[in-house]
Amino acid sequence: MSLRSFHIVFVTVVAIFCALLTLWGLWKDEVGILITAICGLLLLPVYGIYFLKKSKHLDQ
Repeated sequence: MSLRSFHIVFVTVVAIFCALLTLWGLWKDEVGILITAICGLLLLPVYGIYFLKKSKHLDQ
């Protein structure tokens, strides 16, 4: 597995954990955790798209 592939998988797994953390924050009514998890959910896909565009030349 290349470093690029590992990075994509890692960002995906972290986004899934942020989604689960959001659900847990809603269940436990923890505002700080909820805000942090939602920020992660919003920013990780943006970073993932940025990384994919930036690393296209690494496939060659």
